[in-house]
Amino acid sequence: MTAKYILGRKAGVFLSLALLLFTSNSHAHSGSTTKAAWEACDSKSKFQSCEYKGFHDGLYRGTCQSISENMMCVRNKPIIPKKAVSSKADSTASAKSKSADTVVADKVVVDKFIVENIAVDPSLFADGAIVGDIKTVDCTLSGGTKTTCYRMTIAGAPADPETSPEGPFCPSSIKSGADEGGIWIDGKGTVYDVDGKFIENLATLYKDKEWQMYDIKTGKVTIVTGIKGCNVARNPRPIPGFNNFCLECPLEEIGGGIKKTVLIPTTPVPAAKPTEIRGRDNTGVALNGVLFGPPAPLAMILSSHSLGVFDDCGAHANPHEGYHYHAANGCSEIGIQKDGHSPMIGYALDGYAIFAKKDKSTIEAKGLDECGGETDDIRGYHYHASAPGMNQIFGCYMGEKGSFEGGAERKRPRGKRPKKRRPRPEHGPEDGPKNGSVNRPEHGSGNGSGNRPEHGPGNGSGNRPEHGLGNRSGNRPEHGPGNRPQ
Repeated sequence: MTAKYILGRKAGVFLSLALLLFTSNSHAHSGSTTKAAWEACDSKSKFQSCEYKGFHDGLYRGTCQSISENMMCVRNKPIIPKKAVSSKADSTASAKSKSADTVVADKVVVDKFIVENIAVDPSLFADGAIVGDIKTVDCTLSGGTKTTCYRMTIAGAPADPETSPEGPFCPSSIKSGADEGGIWIDGKGTVYDVDGKFIENLATLYKDKEWQMYDIKTGKVTIVTGIKGCNVARNPRPIPGFNNFCLECPLEEIGGGIKKTVLIPTTPVPAAKPTEIRGRDNTGVALNGVLFGPPAPLAMILSSHSLGVFDDCGAHANPHEGYHYHAANGCSEIGIQKDGHSPMIGYALDGYAIFAKKDKSTIEAKGLDECGGETDDIRGYHYHASAPGMNQIFGCYMGEKGSFEGGAERKRPRGKRPKKRRPRPEHGPEDGPKNGSVNRPEHGSGNGSGNRPEHGPGNGSGNRPEHGLGNRSGNRPEHGPGNRPQ
């Protein structure tokens, strides 16, 4: 046996070991790098979901990534064994034979194993909605699942101001039309136009003579706005002796928007059971860079005989969370669907897409599950926005949630902030509200007589009064801010 032969054998052994280690590592981490991985991303863009059959006919799922100037499917989900893949068609056919509600529930339950979720697609966000780069990071979801998330910083202001404008909020007087004010909701389905007549008739609407939000002599509405409005909006709890005002916190007073960094799973992970939306945490992000907020504390706000009015998009702002939506009222409808499905408006914190309401009515759509979701072959599982008057974007989480990082990245509101919180003056902010008066007028309710005003609240007939309070019909008055979808 020559030395040359021995060296040759050793080299062959080392080469075989190296190839084995390389193949094993490649297989364990990102799946097969065969031709199928490249073909899975043909005609797809970066971050779109993809899948292909890898070793042993297992189903490899991931997202398209740019590798050497070409798109390749990079696995970021567990491999589905051949047995589960072959049973997918049978399970889907079985589910179709059941009721619509059962289909949705079954699909959520088995989603981790046999039903593909639609991955989050960062390219759908409007230009200017995201600040900086979007990164893929390791993360742990609310249910304990370790996976990957997109880490992105939301601008906190509408990137589509032409179609999703901020404001207006409070009307200047009881003679103002609906185009000078925003909207108010009751949490049960009713949307009110906040025009002058609405302000004038608050005592009748809420059956409480304590409501008096305008000067009875001049008709000017008591408005707290600017930096003072933002400071009051900091805390929705009532302040003794400080009431009967319409509150505004303009975007310009909070640096043009408050940036928030969010972690959203790259592909949704179904939760063991639906999770209730509670507390004051934001629930997702709109495609135009605005946050989706939780239900507004309506009862707390009304207890101080005040209104934190929403604009026509269903949003308002405070220095903690910035500008955020409490209702989906026709804005951020950027994700137009080719098949006529209602447009996509954003992503929930669990990574499932949120689409606009299925129809234009003010009642909840039929055929959806308890969270407001449904499944189809194009969009997978997704939510539909609730009716604007319901005080929620969607009903609950069907998946494990991502999270918002730390505190808000924001500029402080303009003006000096005292080192210690001062007690509120008896009748409002130091310099008074916008119209210069927060004192209660000498004479009773809005019309001075205590009788029901001529243009009172809705009479339940289904028609909005020409100038009065709204009702459940959802039809906007003739002088309103336009026929936004409900």
